[in-house]
Amino acid sequence: MSKVIHQIFDDYNKSRIQFTQSVSDLCLKPHNIELLVNTDIINLLRPLILDKVPIVQQNATVILAKLASYSEEVALTILQNDVLPHLIYCLKHENKNYRKNCAYTLKCLANHNSKLANMVAEENCIDYLMDCLDEYDLRVKQSCINALCAIIKNDLELSNNVVNKGIIPLLILCLQEKDNNLIKSSLNMLSELCKQSDEIAKNVVDNN
Repeated sequence: MSKVIHQIFDDYNKSRIQFTQSVSDLCLKPHNIELLVNTDIINLLRPLILDKVPIVQQNATVILAKLASYSEEVALTILQNDVLPHLIYCLKHENKNYRKNCAYTLKCLANHNSKLANMVAEENCIDYLMDCLDEYDLRVKQSCINALCAIIKNDLELSNNVVNKGIIPLLILCLQEKDNNLIKSSLNMLSELCKQSDEIAKNVVDNN
């Protein structure tokens, strides 16, 4: 009997893996995106963000990133379906690879405009992304910087928020790492911050 039970759960795990991989493949073709959104895919993916099988988790966040990148309307729909708390939870508690994926999904959600950026910035998202800059893993740092950059690039208030929380010294430290991708992301965010106001630009210069 125990073998039967084990097989049932094994089949359940395999079916979730197959489902998320198949949906991820469908997202490679843009004309499938709206069809998927209309099938209530977001509500199906939401619990899978917290799935106990790592590949299911990762597939779910990658799918959401692909959907969010498609249009601001789809990104808004994702945020309106309470996906953000799940992503924030994983940003705090999961392993480094999954935190990197979550940060990338947050970037895709915030990237379109100020309204979406402010929605992503709720639930202390900025604080958790900045906390990840203390990570030893350079890819996690880079992904979180890219997410923060997407959040602040269209909004002066959000830019002032991250500056007041101490983002500039953290970015300066990242410039000292021997990693070209991390340096590029850090410079890009510093550049976006400088565009927001003369005061922020002066702050960046003073920290150099």
